[in-house]
Amino acid sequence: MLLTVLFATLGTANATVIDGRLTTSALAYEASPTDSASVTHLRTYAALRLKVTNLGDRRVSLTTYLRATTDLSERAGDDPALRPVSTYLRFKDDHLDLRLGRQYLYAGVGYGQVDGVRADYRIARMRLTLHGGALVPVYGEVGLGSFSDAHLWGLRLSTDRFAGVDVAISYADRERDPLPYKSAGQYSGFVGQPESVHRQLVGIDARRRFGVHNVHGRLDWDLVSEHLRRAEVGARVAVHPRLSLSADWLRREPALFTSSILSVFAAEGFDEVTLRARYQVHDKLSVGAHVAAVTYDTDDSQRLGVSASFGRHLTLGYSRSQGYAGGSDGLSGSLLYSLSDKLMLRGQLGIASYERVADDREDLLSGVAAATYRASRQLSIDAQLQAMRNPAYDADLRLLLRASWRFRS
Repeated sequence: MLLTVLFATLGTANATVIDGRLTTSALAYEASPTDSASVTHLRTYAALRLKVTNLGDRRVSLTTYLRATTDLSERAGDDPALRPVSTYLRFKDDHLDLRLGRQYLYAGVGYGQVDGVRADYRIARMRLTLHGGALVPVYGEVGLGSFSDAHLWGLRLSTDRFAGVDVAISYADRERDPLPYKSAGQYSGFVGQPESVHRQLVGIDARRRFGVHNVHGRLDWDLVSEHLRRAEVGARVAVHPRLSLSADWLRREPALFTSSILSVFAAEGFDEVTLRARYQVHDKLSVGAHVAAVTYDTDDSQRLGVSASFGRHLTLGYSRSQGYAGGSDGLSGSLLYSLSDKLMLRGQLGIASYERVADDREDLLSGVAAATYRASRQLSIDAQLQAMRNPAYDADLRLLLRASWRFRS
C-alpha cells in the first residue's frame, strides 16, 4: 500500500542513473601462539554499494549495500555468508524524506539496524523524525526481522529556534527476545530462555555555537528501569587562532543483554572527565595533549597523551594509562608519503609496555606498512602488511589486498 501511494505521486520519468562501488579484498594471516602450533587463514570479502536515482522521478532512489565473505583455507559454520547490510527505497522532496527497507537508524536515543520505515518531515526550521521496524536478526541469520521477536520504534523532534540553541528530544521503544540456551553456556552455565530486555528511552540533547566556540549536552533516561543511562556536557573554546581547549564530562550506566558474553563480567557505571588542548605552532607543526580521569562505582583509572604532527606526513605520540587494571605506556608513530599523484605509502609503528601485575611488565610491538595506488578515478588498489608480537603470540602476520572500482551509468 505504501509503495502504491508513493509511486502514484511520481511525475514525468527521467533518465535512471546508477552509481556504485565494488570492493573485493583478501586477508591472509598467520599466527604463532606461544603455547601451540601456528595457524594460517585466507579470508576473502566482497562488498557492493549501489545507488539508483531517478527511478521514474528525480525524488525516488534505491540504495543497497551487500557484503559477502568466506574463508578459503578453513571454512566457518556459516561460510560462505552473504549479508544485506542495507537495502531501502527512498523518496525525498523539499519537505519529506521517506525510507523503506533495511537501514541503519540514528535518531537520538533510537538507533540500530532495522527492517522498517523512517520518515523525516521538515517545516519552519523544525524537523520531525518517525521510525519503526523489526530489528535485524543477529548472528548473521538470513531473512527479514520479526517485529514480535525484536523491534525498535520511536520519534525525534529537533529545532534551532530557541535563541540559537539546537535542541532535540527523542523517544525510543526497543525490545529483543534473546535466543535460548539449549545447553549450558561456556562461561555462565546458564540453560534456558533469557529474559528479554525492554527499554523505553527518552532523551534530550542541545548544542549552542558562539562563532568558533560551542557547548553541548545530552541526557538519556530509561523509563522502564527509572534511572539514568547517559549524561554528558562539553565545551570547546578557541582562546587564540592557534590554540583551542575543550572539556567534557560523561556519565554512563552499563546496559547488557543476558545472552551477551560481557554479562558474565562485573559491570559498573562510570564518570569520565577529559581535558584536551591543541596548539598550531606554525603551518607544518601542531601539538596536542589530553588528560582523562575515569571514576567507577568502586574504582578509578587515568589516561594521558601527547602528540605532535609535522605537516600531513609525520605524527608522533605518547600515551599513558593507569588504574585498577594496571598501567601501560605506549609510543606510536605514523608516516604518510606520496611518491606521485597516484601512489601513496603509509607506515605505522607502535611500542607498548604494560603492567598487569605489580613489578611484572610485558611488551608489545606492532607495525603496519601499506601502499595505495590510484590507477584512475574509478579504480584504486591497496596493499597492507601488519605484524605484531606480544606475550601471547611469537608472531602475528597479516596481509590485506584490496581493489575498489567505482562505476556510473
